[in-house]
Amino acid sequence: MGRMDNEAGTSWTPDELRGEFERYSSLINAADLAPSSKTTYLVHADRFVRWLAGEVEIAPGRRPSA
Repeated sequence: MGRMDNEAGTSWTPDELRGEFERYSSLINAADLAPSSKTTYLVHADRFVRWLAGEVEIAPGRRPSA
């Protein structure tokens, strides 16, 4: 996959995003947070980075009943 441009004109490769995620993970793991909070921060950020890299597909969910 090539570079991904954002609205500010900055672009990132998937490898650069993963590297920044690793840096973010280190900060979260070093923070004084409950283990469940760390897991929440990391799981959702990881899924977002993988979605940007085209590795995660979001399936449409059920529509709420009227």
